Amino acid sequence: MEDRANYARVSNHSECRDSQIGGYVCYCREGFDGNPYVVNSCAGEAEASVYDFVQPKANCATSCGNVSFAFPFGTEVGCFANLQLYLTCSNPRSSAPFLQMSDGSVVTSISIDEGILNVLKPSDPSHFVETPLYAFSEEWGVVKWAVDSTTCKNATAIKKGYRCFSNNSDCVDVRDDKTYREVGYRCKCSRGFQGNPYLKDGCTGVSIGLSSGGTILFVAAIFVVLTRKWKRSVQKRLRKRFFRKNKGILLEQLISSDQNASDGMEIFSLEELEKATNNFDHARVVGRGGYGTVYKGILTDQRVVAIKRSMLEASTDIEQFINEVSILLQINHSREAPWVLP
Repeated sequence: MEDRANYARVSNHSECRDSQIGGYVCYCREGFDGNPYVVNSCAGEAEASVYDFVQPKANCATSCGNVSFAFPFGTEVGCFANLQLYLTCSNPRSSAPFLQMSDGSVVTSISIDEGILNVLKPSDPSHFVETPLYAFSEEWGVVKWAVDSTTCKNATAIKKGYRCFSNNSDCVDVRDDKTYREVGYRCKCSRGFQGNPYLKDGCTGVSIGLSSGGTILFVAAIFVVLTRKWKRSVQKRLRKRFFRKNKGILLEQLISSDQNASDGMEIFSLEELEKATNNFDHARVVGRGGYGTVYKGILTDQRVVAIKRSMLEASTDIEQFINEVSILLQINHSREAPWVLP
């Protein structure tokens, strides 16, 4: 900084100092805001309030090095909402450009949604010049920012110059964590929306996507439930039809006509018989006859039974099978396992 004649700064009310990462940086003096590298850009508060953009111009830069940013911040005229939100992209043509605030602090990230920006921890904290729209938190390097110095109550009442430009956006008051002073307000997208609340139509409807997704899940769940009910209904109708086809009514009549048979009769479902025979495992086969296969079954109460599975289709064969069942029900073989017929 020996050759002060070659300073890059050209604005009145500006000064330069060594940068914490090498070289030097220029900034507007206390009480002034703006771009020290632009002629007459460091203006007093009264002048600065006039320099105000509601919406940015087209094709504004959105990154410097590996740091991304968006309106209300900007690095050129017409791209930032307020002079205090003007940032400088230093060494833009080098392999390592970096973003700086007007006081020379190097910015490492900016969050529009959370209303904070992160800066490199300075070697000398006195270099931090707190401006009306910024409030430094108790932790060095984390900075809260506002888009305007008034409160949400005043901004929404006056409306003129109100920064929450997008529909589906809300106003949030910003306070200093240490002094609790009112810094101003910032904007955020309403719940269920995301984007940039400072831009026209900047908050996009995430709620629509969530609603559509929720509707799809709801319809899918209803479809699964109805499908299961339909399948159970079909199975019930098929069982009734097969019961009639396989002379189930005749079997009921034979059982009801014999009191002893009905007293000793126990009906099992197909699922229970499958479990008892390990899904009619071939290892459980104990015999085969003209009307079906006999399996050894073990019921849930550990009773061992003989289960005869019919393989008949002809009506006359089915009637003969029913007669066999009727005869078995009347026989009491004390040394034999009871019979179960699906």
